[in-house]
Amino acid sequence: NAAYEGSGHDRYLRHPYSEQPDLLPGIEGMPQLQPYYASQFVFARGHFILTVPHDPDVPLVQTEDEEISMALRAFSHGYDFYTPQRHVCFDSSSRVSTEEQNESSKKKLNSKTPESSLQRLYGLLGMSQPGVSQTSDMFGIGSKRSLNQFYAAFGIHPQERITERKLCNYVSTGRMHQQFYEHLRTDGMGLDYDQINFRFHELQNNHEGR
Repeated sequence: NAAYEGSGHDRYLRHPYSEQPDLLPGIEGMPQLQPYYASQFVFARGHFILTVPHDPDVPLVQTEDEEISMALRAFSHGYDFYTPQRHVCFDSSSRVSTEEQNESSKKKLNSKTPESSLQRLYGLLGMSQPGVSQTSDMFGIGSKRSLNQFYAAFGIHPQERITERKLCNYVSTGRMHQQFYEHLRTDGMGLDYDQINFRFHELQNNHEGR
């Protein structure tokens, strides 16, 4: 899951650890498709880091913010994310209680992260306040897919700054994988989202036509 945190115009889409499930995958025999990037454990072919490099101009940005940036930028360049069938490593930070984690997250968001870093990080995605340009430099979005395709598929409403809940239920059970994987390109180079007519909505049996 991802969720908007903060207040008013300072609400930012983040990938909080407390929202992530710890369940056995619903798919067997292969890695399971999932929408978000997890910085604690990620590997890919070398062209990934050349195509979607980490932005050095966002000092002190928090992991929960950068993971959103990496997920959306990678998606726009045509990359998909998968999780392994079994746990192969552990992150002790995930053992902190939800209350402690949320409080720590708020303190970091309010006091440590420079506003300029957040404005740049989300401005490159077109998700910041009006007046912040969405640049097309090497740290911006790609041209393979639109961000609107990501927002529709995974229940994000950037204008209202809210997200549909229960996305994890749809992903962890393997339903997302089963519906989306059949649209893998014939050359194996990612899913063809032009063929995926899906809009995630928590109240309509997780599905409605676009």
